[in-house]
Amino acid sequence: MALSRLVYLALIVSVHCLRAGVVQVDTGLWYEFGFTSAGVSATGCAPADPGGVPCAPSSAGNSIFADTPVWTFVAPNPGVVLLVTDAFLAGDIFSIADFGSVIGSTFNVAASDHFCGSDPEDCILDPEMGSGFFVLLPGNHSLSITPTATPFASPERTDAAYFFLRTADASEIPEPNLGALVAGFLALCSAWRFSTGLPRRRPPESPWRNWGT
Repeated sequence: MALSRLVYLALIVSVHCLRAGVVQVDTGLWYEFGFTSAGVSATGCAPADPGGVPCAPSSAGNSIFADTPVWTFVAPNPGVVLLVTDAFLAGDIFSIADFGSVIGSTFNVAASDHFCGSDPEDCILDPEMGSGFFVLLPGNHSLSITPTATPFASPERTDAAYFFLRTADASEIPEPNLGALVAGFLALCSAWRFSTGLPRRRPPESPWRNWGT
C-alpha cells in the first residue's frame, strides 16, 4: 500500500515536471506566448506547447515559441529583468505571477486599432502598447501570465505577446528597505519572547524616586 502511494506521488510529480516549461536567461531571444480570453491563463505557442494556440513568429526573427507553462528558470546574481510586451493590436493587459503570487501587471492602455506589428523590440518601445518591467531576485522562479484585458482575443480568435529574460545590472536591483527590515526584526524578537514566556525587562528604578518623601 505504501509503495503504491509512493508510485502515485511520483507520477504526479512527473506530470507536473512535464507540464513545466524551462526557459533560459540571456538567450537574446524573446519568448512568444498565446492567449484567448481575459482571466484565462496564457499558453505557449503550438507546436512547442502541444496545448497552445497557433502564433505568428516575430517578423524580425528575434523570438521563439514558448512551450507549456508554467515557465521555470533559475535567476543568477544579482537578479533577472523580466520584460513583457503586447504585440499586434493595442489594448491587451497582463498579470504576471511567480509561484502563483502576482508580482505586477503591464501598463493599462486603451484598446484601439493601433498596430505595432509583430516585432517585440518595436512593440515594447511603443507607448500605445501594454508592457512591463519586473526585477526578480536570484533563485528559482516559476512564471505564469494571465491576460486581464483582451479586447480583440477570444477562443475563436487567439492572440500572442512576448516576454524576455536577461541578467539585471546591479543598479537595477532595488535597495532593501532598512526601516522595514529593522521593524520586522523587532517584531520577530517580540513574538519569540512572548512565545517562550520570558518576562519583559523592567527599567531600573530611579534613585530619586522617593526623594523628599
